[in-house]
Amino acid sequence: HSASIFLLKELLKESELAKEIELSKKERIEKQYYTNFELAKKDCEHMVRRAEEFIIRCKNRIRQINEEEISQLRLKLREVLKQ
Repeated sequence: HSASIFLLKELLKESELAKEIELSKKERIEKQYYTNFELAKKDCEHMVRRAEEFIIRCKNRIRQINEEEISQLRLKLREVLKQ
């Protein structure tokens, strides 16, 4: 999750998508480690809808990337990896 959040925030400047992953990460941790909760069917359905919407938004963003942006993103990533 951390790498995906970083890539979305810093390289792609997609803060809304990054926030969605951060929220999902937090929810997963809470549900994995804190077992004193009940999960209703509507909560599950809501989480599935959010995941599906997230995937659609990511795919739309990927479709928008052109060759020039790919080159720029590669340069930025190389710079980050050198640090």
